[in-house]
Amino acid sequence: MSLRLRPRILSIALAACTGSILMSGHVLAQGNTWTQKSDIGLPIANGSYPLMYAASFSVGGKGYVVAGSYENQSQAGTWQYDPGVDQWTRKADFPGAARNLTSSFAIGTKGYICLGGYTELWEYDAAADAWTQKAGFPGSARTGACSFVINDMAYISNGYGGGVYHAETWRYDPLTDSWSARAAFPGTARSSGMSFSNNGIGYICGGSSGTTRNDLWAYNPIGDSWVQKANIPIVIRQGVAFTVGNRSFTGTGQNGSPQVALGDWFEYDPATNVWTSRAAQSSRWNAFAFVIGAKGYLGGGSDFAFNVPDGCALSSFGEYDPALNSWTARARMGASPTMAAASFSIGDHGFVLLGGDQSGCAHDSWSYDPSNDSWTRIPFTGPYGLTTGFAVGNTGYQATGYQNTASLSTMRAYDPTTNQVMGKAAFGGGARTLAVAFSIGGKGYLGTGNKPGVGRTRDVWCYDPGTNTWSAIADFGGSARWNATAFTIGGKAYVGLGQDATGFRSDIWRYDPSTNTWTQLPDFPGGAREKATGFAIGSKGFVFGGTVGTASTNDLWAYDAITEQWQIMAAMPAEARISAPAFVIGGTAYVTAGRTSSSNGHLLKDTWAYDSGMVPLAVQVKVFLEGPYESGTGLMDDDLRTQGLIPVAEPHSQNGALLTQGVGTTIASGVLSITGPDAIVDHVVVEIRHPSTPARRLATIPALVQRDGDVVAMDGIAPITFIGSAGNYHVAVRHRNHLGTMTALPIPLSTAPTAIDFTDPSTLTYGTGSRKQVGSKMLMWSGDVTGNGVLAYTGANNDRDPILTAIGGTLPTATLTGQYRQEDVNLDGTVKYVGANNDRDPILVNIGGTTPTNTRVQQLP
Repeated sequence: MSLRLRPRILSIALAACTGSILMSGHVLAQGNTWTQKSDIGLPIANGSYPLMYAASFSVGGKGYVVAGSYENQSQAGTWQYDPGVDQWTRKADFPGAARNLTSSFAIGTKGYICLGGYTELWEYDAAADAWTQKAGFPGSARTGACSFVINDMAYISNGYGGGVYHAETWRYDPLTDSWSARAAFPGTARSSGMSFSNNGIGYICGGSSGTTRNDLWAYNPIGDSWVQKANIPIVIRQGVAFTVGNRSFTGTGQNGSPQVALGDWFEYDPATNVWTSRAAQSSRWNAFAFVIGAKGYLGGGSDFAFNVPDGCALSSFGEYDPALNSWTARARMGASPTMAAASFSIGDHGFVLLGGDQSGCAHDSWSYDPSNDSWTRIPFTGPYGLTTGFAVGNTGYQATGYQNTASLSTMRAYDPTTNQVMGKAAFGGGARTLAVAFSIGGKGYLGTGNKPGVGRTRDVWCYDPGTNTWSAIADFGGSARWNATAFTIGGKAYVGLGQDATGFRSDIWRYDPSTNTWTQLPDFPGGAREKATGFAIGSKGFVFGGTVGTASTNDLWAYDAITEQWQIMAAMPAEARISAPAFVIGGTAYVTAGRTSSSNGHLLKDTWAYDSGMVPLAVQVKVFLEGPYESGTGLMDDDLRTQGLIPVAEPHSQNGALLTQGVGTTIASGVLSITGPDAIVDHVVVEIRHPSTPARRLATIPALVQRDGDVVAMDGIAPITFIGSAGNYHVAVRHRNHLGTMTALPIPLSTAPTAIDFTDPSTLTYGTGSRKQVGSKMLMWSGDVTGNGVLAYTGANNDRDPILTAIGGTLPTATLTGQYRQEDVNLDGTVKYVGANNDRDPILVNIGGTTPTNTRVQQLP
């Protein structure tokens, strides 16, 4: 026996007399708490968002981005970029009040931030990673002022404050920490212009004075004078500018009406007073920029027009090489906040793919490792928004959504083991957004949503990864809708909420793929809502957040599939949100990002872990399969293993079994090389069933059975576990061509492995004659070749004829060897119809041996 955990031995016979404990323990124990984790894409919580209006400078071969704001949220963090390792690092937070549209510059080894609605001046010492407040700006508070540095002196001019555009110019001397007035800017006073210095001359261009401008002005400190120069080719404001060597560049920003984001990039030559168009950058305004060595760097900002609610703040960051006139993408400062993304878990990692907001943003994709609270970017790129996804086995799928305002039906798959993205069959229902998706067993399901030219829909489609095909299933049981919510428990899907033609809905429907039917359940008690997040942990489903009435919410509700009741749980201690991606790892759910409301809300990127209180419940099962059992040794034969016929991957999902965990799981390396009593005989399935309605499966788990009857996980060592609340459950074991068996009464399960010995005659099992006795041991009946739960020797769907068909159908003495076959009743690797050790006779024997029309029915509800 290879199990390394000490089991909690349970007398099943005694349990038959203790029915009073039935249903005890099925509540959320402990847990029910939220803990903040690292922001999506960042190594810490409450890190920087993609910034607009940020201050930036470079010191000591590194770039710094400070303060700024993301949509309606001001940020005061300091982030350092190291081009040598292409990496961002959080540094000492800016100690002043959060602000934006600041003026920033670097002199020597120090960086400076000034204004941004205040008159404060702050100095940053990169060597000490410390901020110090310096002499305040002598003029009035303002935003959008221009700044440049000449001969270790900083100059600030223009800006907007107190309802006035300011034209005065001030010089700051860091050696004396003092300010002095200089010649006023002679052009039209403005805000949000671009500024740079080149060869001892300062320049200001563009900006807005109510009208977006394109004029260029040069300041000479020697004569303290301004001179107008050649206009930049376009009107522009809220762009960036920098000088690399003796070459000056400016661009991005916004133009005049209709005020769209720009990607234009220009070089200015002071010697010839000529502007030249250069390689364009991606469109954005209010970005940040700095220079390190011979390269310029630009990032952040927004790619949508001014005053568009929520817009799309960017996290993309690029390097400009003037010598090559080319842009190269570099490490982003974390992820862009996202909503309506595809999210799921595979193994012990969570995944968030793409997403966006209602303005059409597209984002990166990320993998989350809870063991070290870290995010890693994966090569699954957009642009896609309002998408959805699901996981089947070790593969994740992202399907539908929109791109550049066009709805899509495309689907792609991501394999985390190879870190590769693959195109898959387009969604069978056609292009749509705002759909809902889930997976059951080895299949994915997607439906409802908004279909172009149709509107809200109620069709649902099933995706088979084995054939890469979609097929329509029964339409959703409720009304046509979008923004619905879904979770799965025990091989069934629970779908509801969302918005139909009459408004928000509170109905919940359960889908059973085995019958392809929808059943309406009692309404969700938390109120009609849309854009809520659904996930399941063990036998409980959860609904979080969404829009209720006119406001978003952060409440959490749990549905217990055992008691079939809803319970309100601890609310997330953070901003209410809608369309938040979520995934589950073990007994913990991770909810990240989302948006604060449907209209004029801002996108989020914080991550919160919800501890459900549910834990791994372990069961240590022992069972003998009649087919390979040898009474003389008291062990089963492992002929399939010795002939190399046992599939490495679990075969159940490919044969229609609705596994709730472990779909596509493979046998751990080396396990099939083990010999002796712990050698593997075959694959089996362990089921955890409802305590009072045993026909309802709560968990269906792939497993392996050893020669000595021990049932182990796919690693060949561990007991079978599922996530749930400690309590009482029926436990069943099934095999592909043997009749399954189940405990007669619910058995108490907990984190300590509970031993259930189905080979022991004293273990009570469900029904009548569910096992076959051979000597002092109980065995699972062999011969269910068709896998329909009935042993039949003659008549329709009998188990005898498939054996003859498998060997050719005409010559009874023929055999079929070297294949993993359902018709191989005794599991010896050879299908035989007649002769010694044939697979036909056990069927006749097990239905009675004399009357061929008899049948034996599996004793599982």
